[in-house]
Amino acid sequence: MPGKHITHQQEAIYMKNRQIGHGQETAAAKAGVSIRSGRRIEKGVRVEKSQRQWRTRQDPLRWFGRPSWFHCCTGNLN
Repeated sequence: MPGKHITHQQEAIYMKNRQIGHGQETAAAKAGVSIRSGRRIEKGVRVEKSQRQWRTRQDPLRWFGRPSWFHCCTGNLN
């Protein structure tokens, strides 16, 4: 499915079925991935999820202020 990440368990199921002797289509179907994703698994191409580098919501404690040492230690000037 587009947008869904392939889990390690799906990779293991795919590779296990390939080692048993199933074709790419059958192994992909049993693992619940597309044939194209199965080919990526065989090549060893793995796209890691990147960590978000921005805030998704405002700081709920922003109105209470920060201690004086907070800004020098975190590099945050807000």
